Amino acid sequence: MAGLIVRQYADRILSRFLTTGIILISMLTSASEASGTILYKMHPASQDVTPVCLIQGDYFRSDFTGQVMKTQGVVTLDLDQTSKKGFFIQKQNCDGDPATSDGVFVNLGISRDIVSMGDYVEVQGVVEEDYGNTQVSIITGTVSVLSRDAPLPDPIDLRPPMNNNTSRWYYESLESMRVSLDDALVTGPSDSSDNIWVVRSDLGIQRVYQDDPAGTGEVICVGDGGLFKTPPQTTVGDQLLNLSGVLEFDFGEYRMQLTNQPILISHAENSQAVPYISPKNESAITMATLNLQDMFDTVNDPATKDKVLSFPEYIRRLQKFALLIHDKLGEPDLIAVQEAENDAVLKDLIAFKNIQADYQTLLVEGPDLRGQDVALLYRADRVEIVESQVYQDCTTLADGLGVDGNQDVYNPVNNITCDTNGDGLLDGNRLFSRPPLRVRLKVCIMDCQNQMDETGWVEMTLLINHFKSKYEDGSITPFTLPRRLQEAQFIASLTQQLHTADPDGYLFVLGDLNDYPASQPLTTLTAAGLRDLTQIIPHDDRFTYNYHGVSQGLDYVLFYPVLGLVPMDVQAFHVNADYPHVLQSQPQTYYRSSDHDPLLVILLPMPYQVNLPLGVR
Repeated sequence: MAGLIVRQYADRILSRFLTTGIILISMLTSASEASGTILYKMHPASQDVTPVCLIQGDYFRSDFTGQVMKTQGVVTLDLDQTSKKGFFIQKQNCDGDPATSDGVFVNLGISRDIVSMGDYVEVQGVVEEDYGNTQVSIITGTVSVLSRDAPLPDPIDLRPPMNNNTSRWYYESLESMRVSLDDALVTGPSDSSDNIWVVRSDLGIQRVYQDDPAGTGEVICVGDGGLFKTPPQTTVGDQLLNLSGVLEFDFGEYRMQLTNQPILISHAENSQAVPYISPKNESAITMATLNLQDMFDTVNDPATKDKVLSFPEYIRRLQKFALLIHDKLGEPDLIAVQEAENDAVLKDLIAFKNIQADYQTLLVEGPDLRGQDVALLYRADRVEIVESQVYQDCTTLADGLGVDGNQDVYNPVNNITCDTNGDGLLDGNRLFSRPPLRVRLKVCIMDCQNQMDETGWVEMTLLINHFKSKYEDGSITPFTLPRRLQEAQFIASLTQQLHTADPDGYLFVLGDLNDYPASQPLTTLTAAGLRDLTQIIPHDDRFTYNYHGVSQGLDYVLFYPVLGLVPMDVQAFHVNADYPHVLQSQPQTYYRSSDHDPLLVILLPMPYQVNLPLGVR
């Protein structure tokens, strides 16, 4: 109660003196501060002020890091009572240099009502780089309100270049400044934090692709940490109008934090999507790859760092996948699965009434720290498992990654757990967190009731994979690439061995390979003689993932082209990557059942070889 009285009394003093003088708000580490009060003191304006633009400089890091500085500017975004615990200031036309930002973030360190938008303030504090964001920290400094209702600086019309490197410099020159965009097209849907990614509508771009030779720097992130929220239902293809805010660098990305409410014009027509119809030719073999995105169960596994789902969430997620498998994929003969916690999860999935086919499961537990595994779902009425095997390799990588790493790529340590050269001495760590699963099987293509008729069966070998993700990559250094490359080298060598042993055998490599078609891991596989079947898909539909507004391919089906089995069609079903995270909570639709789009391949056995061209549609 005493603190409230002190604050109310201070507010009355502040209101009185603002009309006649200059007020200093001190962030004091005193008894009053500890009791939850803020003291307002009257001081003259300082003379030794360093311009904001000089503090920012023309590089990604301030030259004054670690120094105590004073600077002035207009409050352009007041977030001092939010989790941001601070506010943005800007000095319009600070130095006339477009390479230097005229704004900076002021970090209070505590959530307090200190300033309002339009206040012209002087701050004194330590210049810091908070994970790349230049800020003035006044945890032990001061804030002086010099005047009220100052005009806000004019916002900069955002026009980032497409070249990625040039774009980074462009954004850095606008860090913490007011920006705007009148008309934008959504290229990345609302994520779990309600971030949205857009491009200028006047660019005439309908989608941004990872392999665009011009770059992807034109993508703009609209965040949810400003005064107004982004629409959580935003889908790729929608329009956003009247965007205005302050450009913040946060978690490795520049985000426009809104100072006004944008207008959403929805162009999504997901309810009009036509379901896939399974081919009527029963000789056709259908094969899919499906990432279940953290499909955990409701039980805590003390041996892993698994996520425990509530029972309603568990049932909802399984129902969405059941709808996807039945309504969209047409219940294919084979489904290569990634990110399933255990066999019980898969058995619960295939038990859903939406699924009519008699599916069986094949999953071998691996060493993944979170308990994620690869697996196979197969139709028992058409598929017979001959044998299966999981593989592991040993590497000398000291990257902090994998099941034997400390998960710190900046100070990496990998425990020694395996023998790389077979001399009996432990000198490496396990390469795969999710070891590849090889399955040799037979698929019935005619007279499936007559199990004795060998002419009605096609034997195939599947290698189901889930390569290392890019989660730990830095903005410049691809820390995860060396491990993913060694995984690809192992699979390439294994497929060559299998192909040499059985040159006429049908061998497929499929799953979530977590890299692009032109990347080193994928070119390693294709250099081994494997053909990437996703290249049959027209370029504009070839993506299976959307990362920060950029559509890209991460999921694959590759095979050795041999006589007798022809890929007639390959499709990527865009039911996840383009759609907002909020749809994940809706059990009646398969949209956003995962973050990856599934792939479906239709294979046609041709006992009498016909030379059909295999090209891009």
